[in-house]
Amino acid sequence: MSKNISTKDKILKASLQSFLTIGIDQTSLNLIAESIGIKKPSIYYHFKSKEEIITRCVDNLLDDLEHRIDLSLNTHTQPREQIEALYECIIDFHSGLSILVYDNSSQPVNLNSFFQRCMLEHPSIQKRIESYYHTLQVKLISILSSGQKQGAIKNSLNKEIVSIDLISRIEGMINLSALYSNAHINLQRQGLYETVWDSLKAEQQPKKKRILDYKSIDLGRKW
Repeated sequence: MSKNISTKDKILKASLQSFLTIGIDQTSLNLIAESIGIKKPSIYYHFKSKEEIITRCVDNLLDDLEHRIDLSLNTHTQPREQIEALYECIIDFHSGLSILVYDNSSQPVNLNSFFQRCMLEHPSIQKRIESYYHTLQVKLISILSSGQKQGAIKNSLNKEIVSIDLISRIEGMINLSALYSNAHINLQRQGLYETVWDSLKAEQQPKKKRILDYKSIDLGRKW
């Protein structure tokens, strides 16, 4: 049984859809109100301003993504599994946005362009977005540290630099998929995981030369 969506949630959903399709500047309160069948003054009953709606949209997006990542990381213990799980959360999150905006999971949404626009105009939103990336970096540094202790990840890696690189790889793939159809994220993801892990994993110890085992030689046979 589907639950009724509150007017406040309808406003947020309609606003986010509009922000991500036509942009913040082109999205007016009148447009939001018309899209859900209410009058503009009704919006002010729930939100003080358009800026508050934008802020709430960003908070909801990042709160949801952070929660998903935490749940996923808690179900894995190996560094490779954790990195892939984190990537999967980010990819699945963007797929969900595509369904929300376009009703089509294969049509990517360029979320970063929305974030960049928010950061230019709203300092408080910039702090929230920076907080998300800082939290993400801290999680990755923790994974890398654990992997180094387990002997699974190279000890020579600079964890601070590598953590940023790991974020940029998945973000770059998602952004490219929004601009270039041949860079379909679902087709590229496994190759990305393999490439990432190959750059992180500790080198296998070279096999020791086998010492001749005289006990295995049948000294009774004829030469």
